[in-house]
Amino acid sequence: MVKLGISFILGQELTTSESYYYRTKIIYLRLFLMKKHSYRFLFLIPLFLASSCNLDNFDFNKLSDDVSLSPELVMPMAKADITVWDIIESVNDENDTLLKTGDKDIIKIVYTEENIYEYEVRKLVNLPDHKDLPVEEKAIGNIKLSTIAKQRGITIKQLQDNLSGAIDNITDGVQQLPLLEYDPIDIEYVVSGIDQFERVKFAKGELSVTLKNNFQFHYITVEASLIDKLTGNPIKNLVFNNIMPNNSSAAQKVTLDNLTFSNSLSFRLTKFIVHQNNSPEIININSDIFSFDMSFNKLEITSGRVKVESQQIENFAGSFNFDFDDDVKVFAAELKGGSLEINSVNTSPLSGTLYITFPEIKKLGSPIQVNIPFNGQSGKQNLSNALINMASDVNFPYNKVPYTYTIALNASSGYIDFDANDYVRLNASLDMLDFKNVQGDFGKKQVKIDDGNFNMDMEFLDKITGDFRLANPKLQLILTNGIGVPAKVEADFVAQDKNGKSVSLNPTPFMVTPPASLSSPVVKQTVTFDKTNSNIVEFVALPPSGNISYTGDIFFNPTDIVSPANPNFFDLDSKLQIDLGVDLPFELQVNNLTFEDTAKIDSGDLDKIKTAELIVNAINEIPLDIDVQLFFVDTISGQQFSSSAKNKLLSAAQISDTGVITATNSSHSITLNETELSGLKKANGIIFKGTISSPSNGTKSAVIYSKSKLNMSVSIKAKLDL
Repeated sequence: MVKLGISFILGQELTTSESYYYRTKIIYLRLFLMKKHSYRFLFLIPLFLASSCNLDNFDFNKLSDDVSLSPELVMPMAKADITVWDIIESVNDENDTLLKTGDKDIIKIVYTEENIYEYEVRKLVNLPDHKDLPVEEKAIGNIKLSTIAKQRGITIKQLQDNLSGAIDNITDGVQQLPLLEYDPIDIEYVVSGIDQFERVKFAKGELSVTLKNNFQFHYITVEASLIDKLTGNPIKNLVFNNIMPNNSSAAQKVTLDNLTFSNSLSFRLTKFIVHQNNSPEIININSDIFSFDMSFNKLEITSGRVKVESQQIENFAGSFNFDFDDDVKVFAAELKGGSLEINSVNTSPLSGTLYITFPEIKKLGSPIQVNIPFNGQSGKQNLSNALINMASDVNFPYNKVPYTYTIALNASSGYIDFDANDYVRLNASLDMLDFKNVQGDFGKKQVKIDDGNFNMDMEFLDKITGDFRLANPKLQLILTNGIGVPAKVEADFVAQDKNGKSVSLNPTPFMVTPPASLSSPVVKQTVTFDKTNSNIVEFVALPPSGNISYTGDIFFNPTDIVSPANPNFFDLDSKLQIDLGVDLPFELQVNNLTFEDTAKIDSGDLDKIKTAELIVNAINEIPLDIDVQLFFVDTISGQQFSSSAKNKLLSAAQISDTGVITATNSSHSITLNETELSGLKKANGIIFKGTISSPSNGTKSAVIYSKSKLNMSVSIKAKLDL
C-alpha cells in the first residue's frame, strides 16, 4: 500500500498566481525526477519510485493562501511501505504471466513452450497392413490300411497232384497213415483275394502267418517261403516243426517295415512231413489237412498303388515366418482388425479336407480354426481383436505363427498311385491389418530429432549490460511417454542474442523412462538441466533474447537386453511428447549491471528553478545496490546537453552465508545543480541510466523474495530564482 503526502515550507507569502506558478514548477520537477520506467523483471528497485510518485489525486486548491516566500522549498513527496510483489503487480501493465513465485516465495520467471517435439510410435516400426506369409509345403506322409486277413488251405488231393509215392495210396476213409516225408520239394500254392493294394511299400506293418494242423492224430512238419509272385522274391521263410494234431497251430511274425511287395502272393512248399502214428485217421482227401492263415496288421503305406480308405492323418504341425522390416523381432501383437485367408494346392491324387488350427492366434481365448478342401481356398477369417503370440517356439521365440492341421482323407473309388512325399502347399495371407499394440525387440534405432526453434520473448534482457548472472537457472524438459522402449536422448539447445552471438546449453544426455507395461498409464517425467549438468548459467546470461534452436537424436534400446520376458512394447496410438519449461529464480549475482530508459519531457516552465535535490530515506530488505544517473538530451538529434552525477539510490540489504537477509537503513539523494538544470531546460528527453549490484560488489547472490519489504520516504528540496 503506497501512502502519499505533500507539505510546503515557504519563506514568504505568494500571490495566488505565484502560488500556482511554483506549484506547477514542482509538478514538472516531479515529472522529471520520478519518470516511471519499465524494468519490471530483473530491475525491481527503480519501480518503487515509479509506483510511489502518483500525485494525480492531489488537490492544490486545498492549500492555504497564508504562505510566505522563501527561495528554498522542501516537499516530502511520498512514503512507501510495500513488498516486491506489490511493485510487480503495480507495473504489470502488459498482463505478463511470466513472473511467478516459487519455493520460499522467491520471484522467478517461468516460461513454457508446449510440444517442442513429438514422436509418434508408428514411426518406430513399419507394421504392414498386408502380409503374404511364406509358402509352406507339407508332405502328406503315410496312409493307413485296415487289417488284411487271408487263408490258404492245402488238401491231400492238392499234394497228390504234385507229389508221388506213399501219398498216392491215401484215399477217403479210416486208415492209418504211413510216414510221409517229402524233403526237399518245390510246390507253390497261390494266395488270392488281396484287393486293398496292387503293389506297395510298407512304412510299417506286421504280418502274422499261422500254420494250423487239421490231422486228428498225426504231427506234421512244414517248411515254406512266402513269395511275391510278381518278382519271384521271397518275403519270409517259414519253418513249423512237429505241429501237434487236432487243430493245433504255430505262428510266425514278419516285420514289414520298408518291405515292398505286390498282392500276388504264394506259399512255396519246400518240406512236408507227416510223422507216423499207430492211430487211424478219418481221411477226406479234399479237405484241408493244414492251412496258412495270414494277417496284415498295423499297416502304414509310404508309396504304391492302393485303394485309400477314409481316415484322418493327424499330428501335422508347422509355422509361418512373419518377417518385419528392419529385422524387428515381434513376440506378441494385438490386432484391431484384419483377416486371414488360406488356400491349398494338393500334388497327390488324394482328396479330402484340411482342418487347420492356429493355437497362438486367439479370439476370446479360443484358437482360430480354418477348414478347407485339399484343393481350395478358405473364406476370410476375421481377426478383429485377435491376440497373436509369435514367441511360442523356445528355439526361435519371435516372428513365428505356428499351426497344426489334420487331414481328413476321402476313400478312393479305386486304385490310386500314392506317394507319401506328395505334399499339400499352403498359402496364407493377412490383409487389412490394423495393429493395436505390439511387443517385441525393436532393435537399436537412432532417430533424428527434427530441428526447431522458439522465442522466449524476453527482449527486455537486451537492455542489460554489465556482469550479470542468474545463480540457479533451470531448463526443464517435460516428457509424456507412452512408448515402452528404453531410450537415451542426446539433445542440445543453442541460444542467440539479438546480435547473433550464441551459447550452447550442452546438457548431459538423459534416459527416457518407459511405462511399466502395456496396461500402465503414460509416464510423466521431468528432466532438469541446471548448473550441475549443463551450461545453463552462461546460456541465460547471454541473454537469449533471440531464437533458441534445438536439435538432437533419440537412441532406442541403447543398452538393454530385450527378451520375451523383458520386451519392448507400445500401443500404436502412443507417442513421446516433449514440452519445455524455463525456470529463472531471481537469485542474482550482478556487478554494475546497467539499465537504461528514455522519457520525453516538456521543459518549458523550469526557468525559475536553480537547483533540485531528491532525498530518499529507506529501510530496505531487498539485497540490491542501485545507482542512478540522468542525461538530458535532444531525442531527435541525439545531442546531450548535460548530465547529473552518479548517485546512490538504495543500499542493498545484507545476506548472510546461510541466506538470511538483514534490512539496511540508508539515506541518499540525487542533486541537480544549475549547470545540470540548464541542460534540462534545453532538453526534450531524459535518459535514465542506472547500475545494480548484488551485495559485496556483486560477489554474493541476491535472492529476490516476493515478500521482501521496502519502507521508503521521498522528499524534494528545490532552490528557486525569485
